[in-house]
Amino acid sequence: MDKRRFSENSYQHCLTASLFIIFIVSVLLSIASRFGQYSWQLDVLSHFQPWYLLIQAVLCLLLMGLRDWKLAGIVLLGLGINALPFISFFSDSRGVGGSMSNRFKLLQFNVCAPAKDYAPLSHYLSEEKPDIVTLEECGDNCFQNLKRDQVFKVYPYQIRKVPYRHRLLVLSKFPIQELKTPRLVADPAVLLLRVQFNSKPVTLLVMHSTRPSSGKIYYERQIQQFHQIAKLASATSTPFLMAGDLNVSPWNYSFSRLLEESHLKNSMDGFGFQPSFPIFVSRFKMFPLVPIDHVLVSQKFQVLHRHIGPRLQSDHLPLIVELGF
Repeated sequence: MDKRRFSENSYQHCLTASLFIIFIVSVLLSIASRFGQYSWQLDVLSHFQPWYLLIQAVLCLLLMGLRDWKLAGIVLLGLGINALPFISFFSDSRGVGGSMSNRFKLLQFNVCAPAKDYAPLSHYLSEEKPDIVTLEECGDNCFQNLKRDQVFKVYPYQIRKVPYRHRLLVLSKFPIQELKTPRLVADPAVLLLRVQFNSKPVTLLVMHSTRPSSGKIYYERQIQQFHQIAKLASATSTPFLMAGDLNVSPWNYSFSRLLEESHLKNSMDGFGFQPSFPIFVSRFKMFPLVPIDHVLVSQKFQVLHRHIGPRLQSDHLPLIVELGF
């Protein structure tokens, strides 16, 4: 009996030690990800912040189940510290956006070029009824399907840009005019537009950013691109709005720097954690844990509502934001 009890205690000791080692590794990865300005590899680690939290929550529960309250307390403390960057998503910091004489709804969505069926997107647009639609990776097949489904009758104003595979399409119920697109580093897919709401113009920048995870060159290009956009946003006198698949999470160095330099605000603040990617990797369905689709707004806007839409045959989920100014 004593031998069996000793064996059980030894097994439990090894298990708790293994769980705590996993916790230490997750903490070290989380800390390392906060130094993304020094290395693109460290910067990539920042996108996994939700995974670190999820792992630590599971570890805490397992340690509680093993009745190791001391280690469970340590893991819970680490979990709380790592959760600090998520606080802004749940704190109401939306503020007041002027007289609120203009309201509109924007839908941002990367439709995923390889998709074969775009009927769900047409149906969802008719249900959600956004006033402005910004689409990335909208190839010829997508364009023709939307046209066939008579989506363009609802949106009489359309502007399309087809550079390489990052095809952009903007649909609007309000008059839109393409402005001179700023020449950014590496020339990513970007559209600069003026949207006319009654007598009030709004500047809209739609962008599909490069992926910093592709290597050092792309990482440096993205930082420079965001720096140039920040200067543009700061110099714009009209209300400024930025939407697109930016290929960065809110904890990413280049994203944080963009918000700081441009004085734009993340529309997700105050509406909870709303991840949009990835829905699937290859043939495997995934649970989205990373918000890389963004709508950023200047201080002249008030974010009235924000939510994530359903699966629409893409590896992204659509993002719907209602704004007022």
